[in-house]
Amino acid sequence: MKAAFFKEHGGAEKILYDDYRDPVAEAGEVVVRVRACALNQVDMLLLDGRFPPPEGLPHVNGCEVTGTVEAVGAGVKGLAPGQRVIIFPGFACGRCEYCLRGARTVCVRYGYLGAHKDGGYAELVKAPAANILPLAEAISFEAGAAVPMAMLTSWHALVAQAGCRPGQTVLVQAAGSGVGPQALHYVLGITKAYTTRVGSGPFPTELYDAVDKCDPVGEGLAKRGHEFGSTTGRARRCGWFDAAALKRSIQINGVSGLCITKLDVMDGMETVRLGVGYRINGVDSDILPVGADALADCQVVYEDMPGWNESTVGVRRYEDLPLAARSYLERIAKVCGVPVDMVSTGPDRDETIVLRHPFA
Repeated sequence: MKAAFFKEHGGAEKILYDDYRDPVAEAGEVVVRVRACALNQVDMLLLDGRFPPPEGLPHVNGCEVTGTVEAVGAGVKGLAPGQRVIIFPGFACGRCEYCLRGARTVCVRYGYLGAHKDGGYAELVKAPAANILPLAEAISFEAGAAVPMAMLTSWHALVAQAGCRPGQTVLVQAAGSGVGPQALHYVLGITKAYTTRVGSGPFPTELYDAVDKCDPVGEGLAKRGHEFGSTTGRARRCGWFDAAALKRSIQINGVSGLCITKLDVMDGMETVRLGVGYRINGVDSDILPVGADALADCQVVYEDMPGWNESTVGVRRYEDLPLAARSYLERIAKVCGVPVDMVSTGPDRDETIVLRHPFA
């Protein structure tokens, strides 16, 4: 078959279009003739080597695939050659503790099509039969290919992270939905007690470069906060809390109150720094400027505050927090202009301080 693949990492010039090994449907597998495959950011990460394909090179990218069934392996039922299908991209082991309790998206061996296995930038691709779903005639192959990773991300956010279950009512706020944030009764903004970022770009308060690992404070935040991508394993960039950037987000999204997470990650630090503004070409500003170029020229204006040695892990009452931790939270609220209504002090749901219930 023909495929677009690469044998070495680099830019688009490394992509080859040539003959490639044909996939063979083994027991429990299906080979699909690709009709459409969507582009995804992960393709770039795989190609340039920031997320090297676990199975090595050569490799075929492409994680969002629709097509028709070409062949089925032994034991596969309910699928026939020529049938229109869409491929769910996430693979789970089916054996770990998370899979056994139904939480496949947080499987310890989780992988996905086009990253951990050859993907859909080819004439043919194979996947487990359990990942093959029928594609309705009313949906074009091109439209169907736009669904898989978006759906996987939404599923992980709503089910694995938020813990939503069938029968519950949820509101998913979208910037272009036509429902402005101020039309809602209450908007809770969720942010960490420090700042993180994935990928390249300006990061004024950065302490820790994911490649060079040059700052011990930032590296400590990354390790204690487990700041690594759940799917890719990539280290997140870490830095001090950027209140000026948060003020811009609060302004755009109409935030009513804040939930500060991972406060416990800050335990044991002698001094904590709070970015309260920027100096841009000699002019001070207390809010994030518009445009990446202006942001790249920012010099952060910091306030240094005493840290705390006491543990905040699992604290459930605000008055039980160390005085320095309370002062830090209260300063964040004052600089950002909205109250801190919730504080998370650990990974479990009950490790939360609720000062104002968002649904009250």
